Amino acid sequence: YAMSKKKAQMMKDLGELFVHGGTWTNGETVPGCVKNGIPEDVALEIYKQLDDFSQYAFNKSHATCYAYVTYQTAWLKNYYPVEFICALLNNRISDISQIKKYMAYAKSQGIAVLPPDINRSRDEFRVENGAIRFGLGGIRNIGVGIVRQIVEERERGGDFADMSDMFDRCFSFINKRMIENFIKGGAFDCFGRTRADMLQYYNDELNEVAENVKTRATGQLSIFDLLPDIRPNTRPSHTQIKEFSKEVLYNYENEVLGVYMTGSPLDDYDDMAKMYRFDFDTSETMAYVPEGSEDGEPVRPKVSKRSVTTGGVLRNIRVTVGRDNQRLAFGVLEDKFDSIEVGLYGASYEKYKTLFAEDAFVVVKGNLGEGRDGYKITIRELIDPRSDQTKRDVAAEQPRNITLWLRMDERNEEKYARALDAMQQYEGDIPVKFRIEGQSYAMETHVRKCQGIIYELSDILGEKNVMFFEK
Repeated sequence: YAMSKKKAQMMKDLGELFVHGGTWTNGETVPGCVKNGIPEDVALEIYKQLDDFSQYAFNKSHATCYAYVTYQTAWLKNYYPVEFICALLNNRISDISQIKKYMAYAKSQGIAVLPPDINRSRDEFRVENGAIRFGLGGIRNIGVGIVRQIVEERERGGDFADMSDMFDRCFSFINKRMIENFIKGGAFDCFGRTRADMLQYYNDELNEVAENVKTRATGQLSIFDLLPDIRPNTRPSHTQIKEFSKEVLYNYENEVLGVYMTGSPLDDYDDMAKMYRFDFDTSETMAYVPEGSEDGEPVRPKVSKRSVTTGGVLRNIRVTVGRDNQRLAFGVLEDKFDSIEVGLYGASYEKYKTLFAEDAFVVVKGNLGEGRDGYKITIRELIDPRSDQTKRDVAAEQPRNITLWLRMDERNEEKYARALDAMQQYEGDIPVKFRIEGQSYAMETHVRKCQGIIYELSDILGEKNVMFFEK
């Protein structure tokens, strides 16, 4: 146990028992190697080998299996990358967070992920013409068993002509909640209707199908029941309702698929980060498992409490009343990396309550600090980055020319190397000039302006030797 769990102190205690003997915690007396006639130096050498083995080791047969599986997966990932990612997605089909991670990886590798399609998708993800087709079983609140029945009906009777056709053929095992999620997730887009139109009229069409099913159950048949091959296209003839805004479509997809499929409210995140000079994102506060951790439990990084500017999409908004009868609002700010708790209090709430809304993309200025279960931003100011007036104000505030000037009165190779390493973490479009012993040098590195780089470089070179100069 001590070896497999890498219990250092327990290994040390057991080592003493192993060599010299003694009484263990359960009261058992152990004679030890020396009392059994084994020379002390030999016993210590044996223990050293055991102790070294406990740092990190496998049984040889176990290690061989790991190596073999690693080789197989590496080969598949290299020669069949689409099939490989598809298999990973199917292995995690019930875990939305894992699906989100692997889909993001697929897109980063140039592998297209196609949206769910009632006439193309199966219960699991599958490869389709070099892309990955989203599996219907990955849609929330739609069981794999139901999906398999739908697929069987499609294979037996051909593609579904429209919503009414699908309702009619699958009436015995579908319900309204499933239908809504199919529409929101884009699975019915193949029918050539807007999602807004389908959500508005699906209930009427389902009721009409229900009446037809009831009529057939009483023995009344129409010519179309006798000759299904000439079944008419029952697509509604009314003028379609205008489609939802992109933001509404994206949020519906995220609601039922767990991911943004056709686009994302965060598509403009990088542009916004540059325009508003974000100096914080949630990659700084993401929990991680330390290297060499014995229990594998994630920990939170240490982050300096400071004033920050950042942005993202607001989720899980809740409003309450404090002890002083002032309203308080809480929520979660989601950016392209992770999410963080945010809060709006008192006068700030009254000023920005219309912007502090569910699914709104906002720019946040506030104070980063500790929350109950992690980090939290207390908001001082909220900005709607998509308003025309805001865009004009930001454009007017953009500096015409800015340069980062660094200075060292005496050359110090160690500090110079540390400064270069620090700047590489803050790549951007601002040029850097380094003045060393009175000589100025233009650096190849370009950076972005934020509190993080100012703090790190000031710690290395001294606060007075770090300055962003604007002409």
